Amino acid sequence: MTLNRKKIYLLIDNVSTVDRAIYYFYKDQWNKESLVAGVEDVLSMLEKIILKLKIQWTEVEAIGVVVGLGSFTSTRVAVTVANVLHLAFGLSVFGLSVPDFGLFEKEYEKNPAGYLSATYSGLANVGKNKKKINL
Repeated sequence: MTLNRKKIYLLIDNVSTVDRAIYYFYKDQWNKESLVAGVEDVLSMLEKIILKLKIQWTEVEAIGVVVGLGSFTSTRVAVTVANVLHLAFGLSVFGLSVPDFGLFEKEYEKNPAGYLSATYSGLANVGKNKKKINL
């Protein structure tokens, strides 16, 4: 399957703490916007892309999110944002194991719609346990 060049596709890559980015497929090519402020900036960066392209959310076909890599919080935020956009605008959402454009097309073809569930690279590290609790 080839991506429809008349549609917009988004890929949220939150793997690296140094180079988080949102990629968007527009006019037959992938473009990159860096998430300078971090994962909390995902929704506002997506909105900036929509405004920059002068399009509506309904023109976005799908959002892929890299899951299974990266921090617990950044994965959770990206998945939540994608699911909210799915519910609000009917966008297709799906997870990718790595930020790869070829894999994006394959995963979109396999799962063109639906709810995205997060996969994590490890346990959540919410803080240090100061006292061991025996159950």
